[in-house]
Amino acid sequence: MLIISNNNISKINIINTTSYISYVEIMLTVVHEEIEPIYQKKRLFFIEYMEMIGMCIRNTVQILGVSEEDKLVTELGNLYSIETYLEVRTLKERSTEIAFLLMDIQNKDEIAPTLRDAFMASMESDIPVILYNAKKESMAKLCALGIDTECCIVFPYMNEAKIIDILDSRLEARTKESSRTASQKSDGSMNISPPTEISERPSSVELFSEFSSQEKARIIEAKIETGITKDEYELLAKRNASYGDSPGVLPAHQRKTVYARLNRNDYPIHGSAQKLSNNLTFELVLIASYSDPRCKYLRITTLGAGFNPSQYGNILCDNTYERGWFAGNYAIHIQAKSDQIFVKGSSPKNCNNVTQYTTDSSFSVGVDISRDPGFSSQYTISESETHNISDFDIINKSAGNVGDWDFQLGMTKDNIWNVFLEQFMRKAQVKQIPVLAKENLQTECVITWYKDDMDFRQAVELDLGWRADYYYCNVTGDWTEYQMHCTQWYLHVWTTYLVDFGQVSA
Repeated sequence: MLIISNNNISKINIINTTSYISYVEIMLTVVHEEIEPIYQKKRLFFIEYMEMIGMCIRNTVQILGVSEEDKLVTELGNLYSIETYLEVRTLKERSTEIAFLLMDIQNKDEIAPTLRDAFMASMESDIPVILYNAKKESMAKLCALGIDTECCIVFPYMNEAKIIDILDSRLEARTKESSRTASQKSDGSMNISPPTEISERPSSVELFSEFSSQEKARIIEAKIETGITKDEYELLAKRNASYGDSPGVLPAHQRKTVYARLNRNDYPIHGSAQKLSNNLTFELVLIASYSDPRCKYLRITTLGAGFNPSQYGNILCDNTYERGWFAGNYAIHIQAKSDQIFVKGSSPKNCNNVTQYTTDSSFSVGVDISRDPGFSSQYTISESETHNISDFDIINKSAGNVGDWDFQLGMTKDNIWNVFLEQFMRKAQVKQIPVLAKENLQTECVITWYKDDMDFRQAVELDLGWRADYYYCNVTGDWTEYQMHCTQWYLHVWTTYLVDFGQVSA
């Protein structure tokens, strides 16, 4: 740990001496208010110290197709050493020094060999690439998956797969409030009024596009230093060890895998002190089958740690008369906007009053062993996962080319007012909230499409997203007259991609 004050270095203790800066565990504790010149001095000190003890620091950014006068590049220059990309050989030779490659692919209908070579060399050398001013058509030609975005980071994983972190995914938050009044009647029973609702209204959200160039540079720096998290490595390693569709099982030209992050961490619910941690990654696997059947598949699976309404362990209030914020519903949306591909299956199915749920998918893939003699002629690609789901119900609303699932808290799915416990001659209470509504819930879903035409090379538009609904419920007043209040706040995150079926062949 490296602890630095504004006045002096109080303690130095390097706890992880892995060769790359992105894997070094560093904490900067600032005693007084942070200001930019002091931040720069601390960073330079750290770099000099690490070089002194023989550790290699990734502190260089190479730029390709971007002006050094660009505002973002200028701000990144306050954090890194900026230099212009020259050639593949130089990039590979200096791979342990380069933090990332910043590459502008705006209006690049055809990806020039220089751009493609630089991108592929970065992936092979374990160097992240930031695609700047990307257009979905050109990005899909590089990554198999494309998006219109100001800025996204592509992290290499096992050479053949990529993890894409979109920094400016679309984001919406809205609030709705309602209340009911209960008054005691002469016979001691309570007269409860119909709900009084305040119309749904938008809540403020933090959008990457609205940040200053300095703030954007700091976000990029944090993302690069975090890289692929330990949890992601463990999750993907487990999947690759368990299923027959890991990289290397099929010829490279028959399989492409991309992971698209749609995460929101450390995000305040309704502006409160309670911060959510929602980690959802969409795994997209494109596979071409040579025979039995001769077709192309697209399988999308939601992975990741899942949804957690309280990043630091406790919800804001959890007592007899006041509880929140807790989860009432999580919705997953996966849509292929094309009539050229067809759904083979989706999972999980509807689940009610169960403690676990299972997702599964399976299909056959053939290989032309005359072209690829080191492989078997036939494979079965299958997966099956089981997760805890007590107190939540799953509703599979998938239809046509749309995969839709709701994970609904059982006690509130029919009526949010069921969360209140009404008692004779006593003030109402808020019922105890199930654990999974206050802690982490994994929402794994899978949907598979197919196209029985090996010449199909179109780019298909996809909508991927999730919505999380949270509730804050409380009771005011006394046993003679009390009010039951419910505030609903939801966060909706979604993005439109292109997936390029021309990236696989058999």
